[in-house]
Amino acid sequence: MCIIERFVILLYDRTSKCTDIYKARWKLFARKNNVQLIPPTKAALEEHVKRAVYQGGHV
Repeated sequence: MCIIERFVILLYDRTSKCTDIYKARWKLFARKNNVQLIPPTKAALEEHVKRAVYQGGHV
């Protein structure tokens, strides 16, 4: 899951050095002050991954 987190963080900010989704969310929100421009929470990201895996037929 940490690889997927890192990938999503890079989608939102390609210069970020963060590996933790919570820290990345905090830094992006502090810098941009727009909730729409920050990555999903870790719980939401996990649910997105579960759904994608299920829809892909890997479960």
